[in-house]
Amino acid sequence: MPGNLICPLNTAAGTTVNGVTCTVASPVMSEATALSFLGGTSNTVYGPGYYGVNMSLFKNFATFREQYFSFRVDAFNLLNHPTLGNPSTSDDSSNGGQITGTKFFQNNTPDARFLQISAKYVF
Repeated sequence: MPGNLICPLNTAAGTTVNGVTCTVASPVMSEATALSFLGGTSNTVYGPGYYGVNMSLFKNFATFREQYFSFRVDAFNLLNHPTLGNPSTSDDSSNGGQITGTKFFQNNTPDARFLQISAKYVF
C-alpha cells in the first residue's frame, strides 16, 4: 500500500520503508496537525475512581418446623473510605489541580460508614 511517512532518523527522503515512501517533515503550523502527532488534546484531567467496600451478614435461626427467624446486618462503605471529587481544572488560582472535596452521587448515597440491621420471621 503506497503512502507517505515521515522519515526515521538517518533515513533519506524518498527512501521506501516497508513499502511506504519517506517524505521530509514539514514544521507543525496548526493545532489540528499538532493533535494528530500528540494523540489528543492536552489538559484532560482524570479524577480518582469510586472506592467502597460493602458487606452483608445473614443468619437464620430455626424455630418450629419450616418456620425460622432471619437476622441480617448490612454495612455500606465498611472501611469508611472517602470518595474524593475531581481535581480543580482552573489553573489560574491557588487551588488549580487540587482536590478540594468529595464526590456527590445523590441524596440517598451516604459518604460515611452506614449500618443497617433487619430481622424477619418467616412462617
